[in-house]
Amino acid sequence: MYEIRVGSSFSQKGGDLYPVGDFRWHPDFSYSKMDSDIAVLWLKKKVVFSNRVAPIEMADKDEEIMDGDVTVVTGWGNIFETGGVPHILQRVEVPKVNEQQCNAAYQPVYTITHNMLCAGVVEGGKDACQGDSGGPLVHNNKLAGVVSWGLGCARPDYPGVYAKVSALRTWLDNNIAMLRWKHVQRSIE
Repeated sequence: MYEIRVGSSFSQKGGDLYPVGDFRWHPDFSYSKMDSDIAVLWLKKKVVFSNRVAPIEMADKDEEIMDGDVTVVTGWGNIFETGGVPHILQRVEVPKVNEQQCNAAYQPVYTITHNMLCAGVVEGGKDACQGDSGGPLVHNNKLAGVVSWGLGCARPDYPGVYAKVSALRTWLDNNIAMLRWKHVQRSIE
């Protein structure tokens, strides 16, 4: 059984745990292409919001981030490519990288699609890493991306790649609604 922790900056303590009751991942996702690397979760009980727990607004459909705009990624993933797992939530600011520049870095192995966005610094040293996957990339207080993949962590010339929420927004909205309907129907029966 999977659980999520909310309301804590610590990975293993504090806050509240919520069991995952159901999920849907994007049907177009494959490890060979890494496109549409996104899923939605249904929690078995309703999250209680407080001064430490709040929802985040998602980027609007087709909303774009300007190249160079600063985004923020958070997580409990490795601090270095070789390890170093933190117990306190980490935060790093990374600028959005031009799609063509990112595509050039990863060709011919991967293609950066419209469902992806890239963020990082040319000189390296700032990035999401193993253990951050599924975590948020935030721009202007909106969920703009979901940590997906990259070549190692924080390597020069290889930005991190994220599932692009604005491009996947229709799928997200539809599947959130489907899970809500499915589980509301169950609670009525």
